[in-house]
Amino acid sequence: MLLKIYDGAESIGGTKIYLKNGPHGLFLDFGINFEKGNLYFKEYLRRRAIRGIYDPITLGLLPKIKIYREDLIPADLSIQDFEEVQVEAVVVTHAHADHFGEIGNLRFDIPIVASPVTLLLIKAMEDCGHPYGGMDAIYSSQRIKKEDERILLTSNKREGRFLRKFIPTERIHDNILEFMGTIPGRNNETMASMDELENLPWEIKGYPVDHSIYGSTGYIIGEDMTIAYTGDFRLHGEQGYLTEEFAKRAKDASLLIIEGTRLSREEHDYTSEEDVRKKLREELDCAEGLVIVDFSPRNFERLKLISEVAGDRIVLITEKDAYMLNALKKAGIDLWKKNIGVYRALKGKKEGWLKYLREDSGMEDRYVDPREVRDNLENYILSFSLYDFPNLLDIKPSRGIYIYSSTEALTEEQEFDFMTIHNWLSRFNFKIRGFSLERGKLKFSRGYHASGHASPEDIIKIVETIDPEIIVPVHTTNPKWFSKNFENVKILKNGESLTY
Repeated sequence: MLLKIYDGAESIGGTKIYLKNGPHGLFLDFGINFEKGNLYFKEYLRRRAIRGIYDPITLGLLPKIKIYREDLIPADLSIQDFEEVQVEAVVVTHAHADHFGEIGNLRFDIPIVASPVTLLLIKAMEDCGHPYGGMDAIYSSQRIKKEDERILLTSNKREGRFLRKFIPTERIHDNILEFMGTIPGRNNETMASMDELENLPWEIKGYPVDHSIYGSTGYIIGEDMTIAYTGDFRLHGEQGYLTEEFAKRAKDASLLIIEGTRLSREEHDYTSEEDVRKKLREELDCAEGLVIVDFSPRNFERLKLISEVAGDRIVLITEKDAYMLNALKKAGIDLWKKNIGVYRALKGKKEGWLKYLREDSGMEDRYVDPREVRDNLENYILSFSLYDFPNLLDIKPSRGIYIYSSTEALTEEQEFDFMTIHNWLSRFNFKIRGFSLERGKLKFSRGYHASGHASPEDIIKIVETIDPEIIVPVHTTNPKWFSKNFENVKILKNGESLTY
């Protein structure tokens, strides 16, 4: 058995882990490395779509291996010397882009293995977003070379569309299959292609773990010689018991691949989701005017918590989040409570997914116009992030409270975002909770957010429960922590491999 880490060994995210057993191979996650990507790109400076994989390959953001879509290879990019690898599937742990966001660059004959919820969320994100890089993981249009074969243009022909085969970790219902194959705005064209785990030349078992997004999965691969891969996990969330159950199933694994996101910080915040519940309830009980709660994208466990402590207020979510909730409902996770509505943002052109949500989903009675919010500020909680703040110009609130319930800024560029947030909120006389900005100094308050990742103590607990022969840390900037706490650690750098 060969284990090779192409990316994610020395960073938080960008995970690309390759396993090879005889003639067979697979990847564990294939995500975007935001740390590397942010060296060259930002929100309005992106990879050039017309150049396919040229930009990320040239900048070292993708490994030089022969598994990419042929239509994304321009004439001036030679792959002759790229490494040959056999790949039967990409096994995805959860629907965060740093774990799946480069899959759209891979050949479409390589299927995705994931939990039904993860598959639904990836598909929903692609439906209502504008995929960049390799985010078009489920479906895509073929790129066509024109006169200048360095330039790749999108084909609008029906036969020039790709739909990736998917393999769920458990049985799915017909409504999930239908959703996975339907492309909004294209005449409800159904093209789903599904397979079963049993048809892969690997023994793969997926088990749910707790993380800040529903559908997160840990995997146990192999029979006699087993590999356990945690993906991202925690113990302090609503479903922390699932992580413990996974660890018990992975007992005595030959090799444990484990994340260590929070090991790079000297101080650790031990806030749990229950602590956040108490803090938010305290704030909401005495809040005056409009309330805005800002939490991480697709952290729907946090949305569920907010709806439970909202009191008499209606929680208004964005249309993208509403589309995601409809997708989750197809997998049996129904978060649509009576006190959750949809904010009707003022928009012009209706994209396919938006037309479906507004006109065909039967949700019209959940929509709330900005004028209604303006006239009844005390009745609403807005689930807004910075990029939704221009909507405040339509509401024109005179007072309110903003609660930041998400991760701390990790880069200088992210710190600048909080200055922008502060400017918006000051304009509308909002009190700020969760962070403060005084004399240009940014400081975060504890208790308003619980991390999606395990604490050092919980990592030790999981490792001791599994008791593996070998430990390989990933998704961390402090792999040496594992060597200090355990004897059987093998630290790999990007591009290095381990045979056992």
